[in-house]
Amino acid sequence: MTEKLAYRYLFYTLSRIRPLKYDEKAMIMENSRMMHCPSKTLLLKENDICRHIFFIAKGICRRYFYDNHQECITDMAYEGHFITSYAGIFSGDACFENIEALEDTVVISISGKNMVELKKKFPAIREIFDELIRKHIVEREKTIYYMRKLDALERCRLFFTQPQYKKIKQRVSNKYIASLLQMSPESFSRMKKKVLAGK
Repeated sequence: MTEKLAYRYLFYTLSRIRPLKYDEKAMIMENSRMMHCPSKTLLLKENDICRHIFFIAKGICRRYFYDNHQECITDMAYEGHFITSYAGIFSGDACFENIEALEDTVVISISGKNMVELKKKFPAIREIFDELIRKHIVEREKTIYYMRKLDALERCRLFFTQPQYKKIKQRVSNKYIASLLQMSPESFSRMKKKVLAGK
């Protein structure tokens, strides 16, 4: 993917919240950079300081931590979405999770410091990023509720019926999906069969 296409996708995504002027787009480009990340690239390491927000122009990433040497996936994001450690980037503390590219990925990286400056100078950019953060908080709260409230079959059924998960189930291994849904691969396999059978 070329830089031109990556930024075009970014501006298309942002403009769905609020249209951006030429000078606003120019400042975003000046204060960010495009990165090519081969599969298995770590964009962020657990216990590091998170300094960037990543827009995924191509590819898919997961966010995860270790519990007794076992990977626990908390989120996945693909084209047209942002991924970062929000707790880390706003607190300045060490982050809790890793962010890894699951396939060859192209991201646009914006530092938290530059984002703050852009928000100060441009009300439209402030409005856009505030809305993105608001949406993230709402979605995370829903996800936490579903993961704790629903049983394994209901979580699996939700995954296979919600449109936002369509690209994930087509491109990510069952092992990773099981971790995202907080169940073992064996349980996920059983639940998947029941869901696909319409039970």
